Amino acid sequence: LKAAKSIRPDPSATGIMAVRRSPLACVVAVGVALLSAHQLCHDFVSPVPPVSTRGDRVARNIFGLGGSGNSGNSVTEKDVRQAQKLWANSIKKISKTYLDGGDYIGEAAEAAGKLYGYGHSNVLFKPTKAKDYQFRPMASQAMSYFVGGGVVDDGIDEDAGFAINGGKGWPDVVF
Repeated sequence: LKAAKSIRPDPSATGIMAVRRSPLACVVAVGVALLSAHQLCHDFVSPVPPVSTRGDRVARNIFGLGGSGNSGNSVTEKDVRQAQKLWANSIKKISKTYLDGGDYIGEAAEAAGKLYGYGHSNVLFKPTKAKDYQFRPMASQAMSYFVGGGVVDDGIDEDAGFAINGGKGWPDVVF
C-alpha cells in the first residue's frame, strides 16, 4: 500500500465533496466507522428494528464475520468501494431530498441506521466538523450533526447540517 495522503477537501472541486485518499486511509476510516457502529455504546441506542440490513452486511463482510465469502479478517478493495458508494449515495439522497423540499430528516434517519447502526446496534460516532460535542453516541446527536441542530429536538448549536452542506446541498460526493 502507498503511504496515506492527507485527507482534506479538494479546493478545485467547487460544490462537490472530494476527498483525496489512499487505500490504507480508506480502509482505516471505513473500518473504524463500521466497527464503532457495530460494537460500541449499546446503552445509548434505543432498540428499533433495522430499516435495512445492507450496512450490517457490509460491516460483517469487512470484518470477516460471515456473509460474502470473504475468508479471514482482511478488508478488500471491493468492501471499501461498496461502503464508500453506500455512504456517497446516502449523502446525495439526503441532500437532494432537502433541496426538493422533501422529508430530508427522515432520509437522514434511515441513512444513519444503514451507515452507522443507529437504532439497531452500538455506535460511537465522531463527526468530522464537531468541535464542542466531539462524540455522538446517541442517534439524536447524530441527527443534529447531519441535518442541523435547529431542526431536531435537543439539537446542538454548532451543527449546520453536514448531509445538506449547511443548506447548500451536495451535488455529488467523490472519493
